[in-house]
Amino acid sequence: MESPELLDAIRRIVEEDWPTTKFPVLLSKLPKRIDRLWPGEDYKEALGGKNLKGFLQENAAVAGLRLVQDPAHSARVGLIPLNEEYEFPALPAAPPSGITPDDARAFARVIESMTAEEQQAVTFPASFVARVLAATR
Repeated sequence: MESPELLDAIRRIVEEDWPTTKFPVLLSKLPKRIDRLWPGEDYKEALGGKNLKGFLQENAAVAGLRLVQDPAHSARVGLIPLNEEYEFPALPAAPPSGITPDDARAFARVIESMTAEEQQAVTFPASFVARVLAATR
C-alpha cells in the first residue's frame, strides 16, 4: 500500500462516517477500519517510518481532512472533513459530592450485608459509583 492509497482509504472512512455521526473518526479506531478495506495489506509501510498521527499531521490536508484533538485528553485524536468544525465537548466539572470516606465505607458495609440475590438485582448509575469511589481517595 502506498501513501496516496492509504490517504484515499482514510478519506473514504471519514466521508462515510461524518454525515451520520458528526463525530471525528478516532485514530485509535483507524487501523481496524483500514484492515477491513485492505485485508492482508500492511498500512504501516505507507507511513514512511512515522506513526499514524505524525503521518496525518503532514498529509491530512492533502486528503481533505483535518486532525482534531480533545484538549482534556491528548490521546483522543480524530479526523473530520477539512471544511467542517468540531470541538470535543468539555467535561463538566464534578460538583463536590459531600460524600466522606466514612460514608463510602458505610455504603460498602451495606452492600456486604445484602444477600447474593439482592446484590445481583441492585443497580447503581455509574456516576454514583464514581462519586463513592472518589470519596475513598
